[in-house]
Amino acid sequence: MKDFRFHLLLALLLAAACVGIWRWQSPESPLTAAEVERYVTAFDADLPLPPQDKAELLAGVRRFAEADDGRPVYMLNLMRYFETLRPGPGIPETYAGTPAEANALYEAAVIPMALEGGAQPLFAGEVAGRNVVGAVPAEGGWGRVILMRYPSRRAFLDLLSRADYRAVMPYKLQSLHLALVPVRGEVVLPGIVPASVTLAVLLFLAIGWGRAARRTRSV
Repeated sequence: MKDFRFHLLLALLLAAACVGIWRWQSPESPLTAAEVERYVTAFDADLPLPPQDKAELLAGVRRFAEADDGRPVYMLNLMRYFETLRPGPGIPETYAGTPAEANALYEAAVIPMALEGGAQPLFAGEVAGRNVVGAVPAEGGWGRVILMRYPSRRAFLDLLSRADYRAVMPYKLQSLHLALVPVRGEVVLPGIVPASVTLAVLLFLAIGWGRAARRTRSV
């Protein structure tokens, strides 16, 4: 009876963990027109960017939000470092880091915030050479690439809405040219939800096997 209660409790705990991960990663209903307007209005008031950069970003955010279908979205970040940091609000004049160092500061601060909202960095790395194919200047010269998965477009906009995110946002936008491309997943490896369920089942079986083996040795 004691073993039964233990295994039942273990199963319930692992199931609760899987449900929590599923809820953390589950898609949401598409953004409403009112939500889109609320996000854009809030960003217009609070983003610490020069007027031209802010206008361009707001237009992109609106297009991105209005295209919401409620499904997860992958964000491809293509980055080309500036030679020096661009002047603008949000970075102290005494900051002496390079563009690469400023972006590293941004990433170290933002990745934990993104994880809290269910996002996952799937890939990040420095470019290892020039384009193998493609000679158009605007399509080359990238210095760093990141691929992020967001459970919804709302999760991405919620990240941009955080005050602590906006405090470090200039360290990225003033250190590099950024192409931020939303991508719909078509061929995708199993994500964290099926992986967590598989791990939970294996853990449950391993613990049960280990306890049974100990009992056998003690007899």
